[in-house]
Parts: sequence; C-alpha cells; structure tokens
Amino acid sequence: MNSELRAALAPVLRDLDGPDGVRVRVEESDWAADIPLRSAGAMLWDTDGSGMGVRVELRRPRAVQVAFVADQVQEFAVEALWRLGRPTNWPRCPRHPATHPAAAEERGGEAYWVCPVSRETIGVIGGLGAPGGG
Repeated sequence: MNSELRAALAPVLRDLDGPDGVRVRVEESDWAADIPLRSAGAMLWDTDGSGMGVRVELRRPRAVQVAFVADQVQEFAVEALWRLGRPTNWPRCPRHPATHPAAAEERGGEAYWVCPVSRETIGVIGGLGAPGGG
C-alpha cells in the first residue's frame, strides 16, 4: 500500500477499532489511479463482504490527508454500523452523543475530531482511546 495512504489511515483505524467502531479489512487497490489529482487508493471491507474505496491525495500535508481519509472512513463506519443495527454516529460527539458524530477537520497542522455544531475540538484523530483523547 502507498506509504502516504498507510500513514493517513493509521490514526483513523486506531479510532475505528474502539468500542463504538467496527472491524475493517484494508486491501491495497489501484481504483484511484485514474483520478485527476494524483491519488492512492485502498479498499475497506466489512465482515459482511461489503466494501468501499478510500483515497488520499498525494503530497499534501499529512494533517490534511488524515482529515480527508477520516471523512471517508467515517462514511464506511456509518454504513457498517447501520447494517449491524447499532448507533451510526461514529465517532460520537461527547457533547451531543445521541445527536451526531464528530467531524474530521484539519486545524493548524493537526487532524482533529470536532463537534460540527459548536466547532469545539473533541480530540486528535487517532487518540480517541487515549487518556484525554476525547
């Protein structure tokens, strides 16, 4: 797998592996090779066999890549959780846990989960399970 995509996916997959997330299998794929912006892609596979492509734009700042990939993985997670009959607001916004998920955003060179309503920072992408990580 492309090293930039691997590095951008790693923190998001750490968060997805938490108690509210889902299991995912990541497979290298060249599906994004024809996208006009130079991109690298992979496939995310759910345990039920459904899949979704994710991609990263190459040679962009790492935090921008992480936030971009997190947004795509979040879409995968929401659909996977829906199929399991579980709450689909992943990752949960701790300020509004029954209402909406947090949103991925790059701020000042770091990728964060933020509350889409208050714009408050929830935690660094990749640190949800860490003490003080959200």
